Amino acid sequence: MTRLLLQFTILAVIFFGLWFSLRQIDFIDDQNLKRIRKENERRLGDVFLKSIRLSNNEIESKKINRVLDSLKTRICGSSDIPGDSIALHIIESTEVNAFALPGGHIVVFTGLIQYTNNAEELSGVLCHEIGHIQKNHVQKKLLKEIGMTMLFT
Repeated sequence: MTRLLLQFTILAVIFFGLWFSLRQIDFIDDQNLKRIRKENERRLGDVFLKSIRLSNNEIESKKINRVLDSLKTRICGSSDIPGDSIALHIIESTEVNAFALPGGHIVVFTGLIQYTNNAEELSGVLCHEIGHIQKNHVQKKLLKEIGMTMLFT
């Protein structure tokens, strides 16, 4: 029993010694970590968007794009958000929905555009989705879901 306790104590000292030593090393500075995170978010958003485009038709209507871009410009301008950090994508679907993707992509279904009565209603939905992007809700949800999947696997 004494030998087992001694072995456990030695292992605990080695573990915490290594942990403390490795904690002192600055593997990646904050600036590089933010750059890597943003780059990975952009890539992940591109993958999701590509998947959506494979199964749905993306609309390239100048009229609709002009209206949505003007709403996005006003929202971003009043919120000090760089307008070029948000990309809007219009997908042909009867679904009344819009959602944010990693990397600053917002997908808007034509069903939502047809359902709204005016630009203010559509602007409210865009504000909501831009809020998700600004607060990193998309990444947090993905990390939570990946973590739960790993836990149950």
